Amino acid sequence: KRKNILMGLEQDIKKKRQNLESLNQKHKKASVGRTNDEERQKKLKKYRELKAKEAELDAELGKLAASDPKTIEKKISATKLAYTQANMWIDNVFCMLSFAKKKRPGMKDKDILKYMQLPEELDYLPEPKKFG
Repeated sequence: KRKNILMGLEQDIKKKRQNLESLNQKHKKASVGRTNDEERQKKLKKYRELKAKEAELDAELGKLAASDPKTIEKKISATKLAYTQANMWIDNVFCMLSFAKKKRPGMKDKDILKYMQLPEELDYLPEPKKFG
């Protein structure tokens, strides 16, 4: 059993050494032509500045996205849909009121709405002033 463990560990060491050698070769290949001189430092500095500027412009673009016509159109569409669906639900409540009054002629709207835990002043939503 110990021999098997020892052989397994030796194989692991062999794989790790091969991996290390492979990484060393890749490092040598990557470092060819890369000198750490003044010109490279200037280019790296310029690169960092451009990356910072890009991040700044992306942040500004994110702020301006709310004014984008496509975004506004999506919000208008979503508002129209929500308005229509809300009034559809209210219409369903009124249908239930009508059904309940037919089944229980003595009940008043106020009592039925109270039982359903809805406000007495329930009504359809007024149409928004601007819908595109």
